[in-house]
Amino acid sequence: MAQAQIVAVDMDPLLLALARARHPDAARYVEAVIGEEGWTSALALQGPIDAVVSATALHYLPEGILRSTYAELRTLLRPGGVLINADHLSQGGAGFAEFVGVRRVERRHAFDHEDWETWWSAIKNEPELTGLCAERRKPGLVHADCAVTLGRYIELLAEAGFGHATPVWQVGNSYVLVAIRQ
Repeated sequence: MAQAQIVAVDMDPLLLALARARHPDAARYVEAVIGEEGWTSALALQGPIDAVVSATALHYLPEGILRSTYAELRTLLRPGGVLINADHLSQGGAGFAEFVGVRRVERRHAFDHEDWETWWSAIKNEPELTGLCAERRKPGLVHADCAVTLGRYIELLAEAGFGHATPVWQVGNSYVLVAIRQ
C-alpha cells in the first residue's frame, strides 16, 4: 500500500515554521495564499489527489474567490475524492449555533486561560519569532472574515461539481463539512 503524501499549505510563514519545527518530516510545507492566482501550481502535485483537508483556512475568502477555489480544488481531486473543511461557518444572522459557539469559547477561555488572541500576544513576545511575526504583517497577508453562510458553502460546492456536501460534525458555529468530487 502506498504511503500518503501530505502537502501542508499556509499563507502564514510563522505557522509554517512552527509546523516544520515540530513535524519536519510529516509533510512538504508550501507557503501560498489560497485563492490567489497560481496558488495550486505552487503545490507541485504529481497528479490527481485523494483528499483536500482544510482547517480554519477558507472562512476568510470572499464568495467569488471561494467559488473559484472550490472549482480549482475539484480539478485537483480524482473522481470520488473528498474535500473536508473544518471551519467556523455562519448560519446567517444571530442564531442558536452562533450563541452556543460563543459560549463554548468563553467557557474554554475560563478554564484554559488562553484564547487565540492571548496565544498570538505570547508568540509576539518570543525573541526567536520576531522576524517571522514581522513577515506575517506584510500587506495583503491578513484577510477579513467572510460572511458566507453554511448553506451558501454547500451551494458553492455543488456549483463546483461536488456532490453529497454536508456537515458531519458541529459544535456551535464550528463545523466539519465533507464533499465528494463527482
